[in-house]
Amino acid sequence: MEGIVWQNLPEDLIEKVLATLPVSTLPKMRAVCKAWSSLILSQPFIELCARTCGRQDHLLCFTTVRTKCTLAAFNLASNNWQSSSLNFRGSKRPVVFVAAGAGLILLNDRFVDVSTYCLYNPFTRVWTELPPIPQAKGHSGPPLVAGIFERRDTKSYSLVVAGSNGYCRKSTHVFDSLTRTWQVSGSLPQIRGDLTDGIVCGSYLHALASLTKELLSFDIKQGIWIKRRISFPPLASYLHLTRCSGTLQLVALVDAAHIEDDQTIRIWELSQKGNEWQELGAMPADMCASLLQQCDGLHSFKCVGHGELVYFSTYDHSISRLQCITEALAMAPNYRVCGQPAMLCK
Repeated sequence: MEGIVWQNLPEDLIEKVLATLPVSTLPKMRAVCKAWSSLILSQPFIELCARTCGRQDHLLCFTTVRTKCTLAAFNLASNNWQSSSLNFRGSKRPVVFVAAGAGLILLNDRFVDVSTYCLYNPFTRVWTELPPIPQAKGHSGPPLVAGIFERRDTKSYSLVVAGSNGYCRKSTHVFDSLTRTWQVSGSLPQIRGDLTDGIVCGSYLHALASLTKELLSFDIKQGIWIKRRISFPPLASYLHLTRCSGTLQLVALVDAAHIEDDQTIRIWELSQKGNEWQELGAMPADMCASLLQQCDGLHSFKCVGHGELVYFSTYDHSISRLQCITEALAMAPNYRVCGQPAMLCK
């Protein structure tokens, strides 16, 4: 009887019902029948889910342990973790996290060919292999900085990968999802040391040079890099860029006098003129001490902004934890992994 009822329901009603279900149940719903599978993978359904009231956001932790790659999703509403294994093109070799944005994750199998990238949609669990980057085939080394730009007006996206330890460090390539082609863009400025993870904010991809503390910004509209030397807070170290409330923010550890008890994690916001960092606040002392203790003295934390909150991921031998800064401390259950620190993204 129930099968007959569902069979006679209008497709638009079924679509609305499925859009209200938790994301974790959609892969099971795809197995019901071919019609539902096609519906759930369709672009109109994905856009409906994004608009549906009550659709809950997730934070993602990407980890690689030997040959096993795991993607763990933390549901901000239900306060629980769900994990799944990832295989790039069916390979058992570990994939490398490159960037995340627009609901997509950019991955690379550096052991096969650094010029070939793959996009993974954790919502639909669909893989999309991208055409190789011209003149980069056969080289090794992940990009120094990368980012994903969403273009809502055309329902498309652009990928930016710049620099590499294996081929020309200055080269910047931009992928257009509409034309499915790579284009060479403005060269990455000369830098010393590595770059922080790339952060897309507005029409710019930002990254910090670790040694010189210069802010590098790629203008996706103009296709050029801009290098700015902005005065950084004194004694700031372990720098991270993040986007929060639509603005570019800097998160760093401040060691007042090289004394462990005086260490604080502070957050600054880039001014509207883009010429100075304006302090927003500091993590409460007890929370900061707890966070740094979890790092086992390595201060190997990562962070990501989401809405008006900044979430932190820490590494302690085999435990990766997630917590957030807000007026009242909200703690997420521990997500235990073995291996390298989790890559945190939204």
